[in-house]
Amino acid sequence: MISVLSHRRPSSGNKPILFLLVILFICSCTSQKKAIDKPAPGKEGKEDQKKDLVEQYDPITGEVILVPRDEIEVDTIVWMKDNTPPIVTDDDLKRKKPTADDPVEIAILMPFNAGQSQLFHDQQDPRLNRFLQYYAGMRIAIDEIESLHLPINISTYDVEAATNSFAVLSKKEVIQNADVIVGPYKTAEIEAYAEFGRTNEKMVISPWRPTFRTELENPFFLQLTPGLNAHAEAIIDFIHAKYPEEKVFVVGRDTEVERSRLKLFSENDLQPIEELIVTDITPALSKTDLFMLMDTLTTTVFVLPYYSRSDESFVHDFMRKLHADKKDREVVVFGLPQWVGFTNLN
Repeated sequence: MISVLSHRRPSSGNKPILFLLVILFICSCTSQKKAIDKPAPGKEGKEDQKKDLVEQYDPITGEVILVPRDEIEVDTIVWMKDNTPPIVTDDDLKRKKPTADDPVEIAILMPFNAGQSQLFHDQQDPRLNRFLQYYAGMRIAIDEIESLHLPINISTYDVEAATNSFAVLSKKEVIQNADVIVGPYKTAEIEAYAEFGRTNEKMVISPWRPTFRTELENPFFLQLTPGLNAHAEAIIDFIHAKYPEEKVFVVGRDTEVERSRLKLFSENDLQPIEELIVTDITPALSKTDLFMLMDTLTTTVFVLPYYSRSDESFVHDFMRKLHADKKDREVVVFGLPQWVGFTNLN
């Protein structure tokens, strides 16, 4: 007899279990959902505080630090009215150019001294007569200009009057509006009006006297009578061209003023010029010997840079002495234009 194991057939009760296993397997293959981590108790406040921190530069440490937002001060813009005047440009400073229709305003400042002089009198002041003639010549010239239909307005002032000093006259509207100022006569006032013209861009013309101050270049100042510097330069140029090999002397007396005046001639780059200092104070320069200075073969040149009437006597004495001492030798003398008005020179 053969023994065989007996296999028990599965009962129908196992089917539900198998079905359940299949369902669990299917569910395990679906996509996973993200897990939401809730902060641990006590960490919620720290996270909120971290979100309210703002980066800010610390000027003390020079580093960027985190500062709570509620501690930052907000800048506030406040609008204020600025009363400062506007900036002036170069275009604003440019003067309005006159047109052909605009009249030219001319102010004439002359030393008439009319208040102290009697007009048309036998003993009339020769100085007053001189400036009356000068003014009459100006009026003739102005009449000719007006005949060309050029509009001109003229205002004339006697600057010798106390009420017409520079301090008073320069503030008057007529002078403030003048395009051209002619005069005055005194050196101090010439320099004051020259500076006034430079500052206010007005032409100032000095027809009678030069001013020797050249501290600032002044394109608005015109001298009809050149200063001694200009005369010295012109005389030296002429001597260098005409007498390049001759002996040349510039003459002056032994004073500080005249010694510095001689430097205008002796210190030049064109030609040697010797300084002749006259110390002789005797009448007619009787102790001075000019003959020994003169060249026997060529011309000897003397320059006398004198322009004031107070120096006329010395010029007269030197010229007489030179005429007596030169004998048959050739001499040339250079003077200044003011000599024409000297009465003692023939």
